[in-house]
Amino acid sequence: MSSLNNLPDEIIQEVVSYLPGRDVKALRATSKRLCTASARWLFPILYLSNHPLDLQVFKLVAANTELAGNVRELIIDDTSLAPSLGVWNNYRALAVRESEFWKDRRKPYFADDEPFDVQGREWPREPNRVSYNHLVGILGQHHQNLAMRADIVALKEALPRLTALKSLILTNRTADESFKTGAQSQQSSSPTVRQWRQLGREHRERPPFPPRCDWAWWRQPCNREEEWTRGEVYDDVLQHAIDENGEPYGREESEADTQDLLARNEERRSQLRNGTNTQQDTDNMHRDFIDRESDSDSDSDSDSDSDRSVGRSIGRFGPNPAGRWSPRRRCFARESRGIYVTLIALSDKTLQSRLTEFRIDASHDILYDWGLVPPYVSGVSCAIFHKDGSSFAEPLIQSLRSCAHLTKLDITIGCGLAQDPSVVHDGTLRDLLASMPHLQDLSLALPGDSESLARYEHAVFPNLRRFRLARVSLWPKKLLGFIRRHVSTLEEVRVEQCVVLTLAVSLMSSLDEIQSVADIGDLPSLVQGITLLAATPVSRLVAGKVALDSVMGYAKEHGSGGLHPDLVFRQSLVLRYSWTYGVDDGLRTETLSN
Repeated sequence: MSSLNNLPDEIIQEVVSYLPGRDVKALRATSKRLCTASARWLFPILYLSNHPLDLQVFKLVAANTELAGNVRELIIDDTSLAPSLGVWNNYRALAVRESEFWKDRRKPYFADDEPFDVQGREWPREPNRVSYNHLVGILGQHHQNLAMRADIVALKEALPRLTALKSLILTNRTADESFKTGAQSQQSSSPTVRQWRQLGREHRERPPFPPRCDWAWWRQPCNREEEWTRGEVYDDVLQHAIDENGEPYGREESEADTQDLLARNEERRSQLRNGTNTQQDTDNMHRDFIDRESDSDSDSDSDSDSDRSVGRSIGRFGPNPAGRWSPRRRCFARESRGIYVTLIALSDKTLQSRLTEFRIDASHDILYDWGLVPPYVSGVSCAIFHKDGSSFAEPLIQSLRSCAHLTKLDITIGCGLAQDPSVVHDGTLRDLLASMPHLQDLSLALPGDSESLARYEHAVFPNLRRFRLARVSLWPKKLLGFIRRHVSTLEEVRVEQCVVLTLAVSLMSSLDEIQSVADIGDLPSLVQGITLLAATPVSRLVAGKVALDSVMGYAKEHGSGGLHPDLVFRQSLVLRYSWTYGVDDGLRTETLSN
């Protein structure tokens, strides 16, 4: 230890930078010099949320000038907990439907974790009370903090002390996700998520229903009132289902209180059939029935044809089987609060002068009926970027434009089924990118439409080194042009989870310059073009760092693997393409369906 103390501070700090957080904390207890030298590595990443433990740690770090002055990355966690889950019967009824609502129960969080599902283990049907009590302990204080806007108050007080902050991230990732890097990952996680996962490891069972936030308002469009602007509007879909259809119950129910509810429910059915119900009951039933007639997502708790209209009308008179509820009942939809808090941070002039990175680490945990189209695409709601319908678009552009040293931008934008993804391309994102020519690292994941890349075809970033494009309708010819314009600086290019633009789709869009498949280009030509560009003297493209990953396309209806569809392609083969420069000789193709 004495020899370590004799080393210069620069070397000590370099050594400490390779240590995990728990070892840094232990090292600080050994001597005053090592305590000082390792301070900058104790909280390099700081999480902010309304979860009580996260908020407590945030305030403690912010109050310590030495610790706060070494925070380099601030992650705003927008997740919350549905108040409806605070009721044991609701919590339990969903959890016993393991395959629908608790599907990851038996999976360890990461590949190197101890397995949960070992041979001979008997899994109880019901969740344990420890997990429920843990959730309730977070839920109550969380919503108190939310009502008092405690996270915003703490953020405003802390910003002047976060003098080393260079990276700002907004996330809605959950404890059940297994990202290797980024927010709430194996590499970094908030105190709340770390505690949640630790509880799962101790019991060899993931606690159900971790905090989440679905950024897209999937059930119905949301009005853009002042409450929405402040992020105070949310949709607890489970509570909505309970209000509409009654309390849920699980299969093989045996608890006396639930049996009592079922008995009262049947008694109410009998009253309705026999005409012995009160006029108020009849009025309620009629109103409820009309509401449900217009709601295609309503549930019936009646099995016979003769009872169907009655069964659809008596939800408020008793419980309903959770087995008939889709996983979407777990959605907790809230579009705007995360961006609202993020803009408060971005409005700080001192932070604008230091910020080098802005990211949106979006959750991939989307709840939907299996086998059906997901209700939304992950990412910040496209409504945020609506130039006319959102109060966030212009402030977001102005704030990021004011960050003169911002070199890394990672934007993930989502879209609900009830929303129009084209609002993303009405000028907000284009204006934002046009104002940031100094970018070195650009990642875009956008709602898939045929205009995504075309809108930015003339964008030039003189220092661009890394480029990632995800989830768009891929226009191979435009992408090759983009790479050609940046070949002297680009080192890495990654295109993933895209769909190749087709002539049929382009003819239905506003892309007038497309008259034939030649105007679109094709993947073999893209691969060949990149290979030729990489061989030029000015190219900086790195072998193994330029890749197409899970790019989807269609084969001709009766062809043998062509890359362009006929105008009618609904019966075409669906193909998945991949390719890595310097690794693959040509496109690798996988047939997915017929």
